[in-house]
Amino acid sequence: MLRLLFDVRGDLTAGEYAKELGPSKEMEAETEYLIQLLSQSGTENTGHLNSNTGHEAPLKTIEAPKEGFSIRPNLDGKGIKPNSTSLEIDKGKSSTTIVTEKDFFKTEDQDKYLILRSGTSETLSNLVAHSVIQNSVPITEIKNVACITIESSRFSGYLIAAMGKDRQLDESFINAVQVRLLEFLRKKEKKVHERAALDLVIRKVAFEPWAEDCAKFLVKSVHHDEDVAMAFFPHSEINYTLAESASEEMAAISIEYLSEDSPTDFNVYMYMPVNDKYILYTPKGGRFYNSQRDRLKYKGVTHMHIQKTDIQEFGKYRVQSHLNSQIREHQERQAKRGIKKKTG
Repeated sequence: MLRLLFDVRGDLTAGEYAKELGPSKEMEAETEYLIQLLSQSGTENTGHLNSNTGHEAPLKTIEAPKEGFSIRPNLDGKGIKPNSTSLEIDKGKSSTTIVTEKDFFKTEDQDKYLILRSGTSETLSNLVAHSVIQNSVPITEIKNVACITIESSRFSGYLIAAMGKDRQLDESFINAVQVRLLEFLRKKEKKVHERAALDLVIRKVAFEPWAEDCAKFLVKSVHHDEDVAMAFFPHSEINYTLAESASEEMAAISIEYLSEDSPTDFNVYMYMPVNDKYILYTPKGGRFYNSQRDRLKYKGVTHMHIQKTDIQEFGKYRVQSHLNSQIREHQERQAKRGIKKKTG
């Protein structure tokens, strides 16, 4: 199955795009054949498939006069809509992925999330090392991800990136993605805040089912012969507040920020005002359990304390805890659906 996305570069014709793909004669031949099919369907001879907005899909299913070859808008899979900018070309078992997209947002959110999805798609298309291969390494269960925090006048959440073989993405690659994507958004948004990209280790999860359940869109490509995917998970509470502590070296955090879904990468202390001392409550690498939180809240404790040198690690912990909580709830729903299928 060949999947091609042409409209992420509005200045590029299909023929020029084929030349940019490199030495693959088979790919060039198939792209030239695509142009012939487009001319039969009444599309412009330049080879552009859609407008740069991706709002129209002028092609209907076209049965080509060449055996084993047809073209149609990509309509398969949950969330794929007729206005998807991804097209499929069927040709035996050959396979390559340039960029594919899946939308999971509601129709009323289309104008909002199309901007972010388009920016992600364009950025990924420009940065991946395109591969034309028979079998790329797919993304299955993962725990190593990169996270770009998105915060603007309209968006708030996490753009999560994963690779095949559960590999960590290169720091230079994910930083380049962040720079280009934020540049794209600044042309569309009034305020775009920038934060450092994060390497996270999250609860092990099947990436695409999780994205279909909880994300607003999924964008995929191939980078160095391995699948790379990015999905946007909205979250309205990405900011947090630190309070003053008795010591200038410490910061107070709301007890509500602590969760058993992730181990802490920092020490958590309780402040004892009677003797003006800090008592180590949860050591680095331990978990602050919900039962502990409930007991402390019952006793009137509202804040715990961390060293100011650990504030960056605390911010990372907040992201991991939110994602792990979401994954746990997603997996619980998946398990319930499996039980219903068995009993049904």
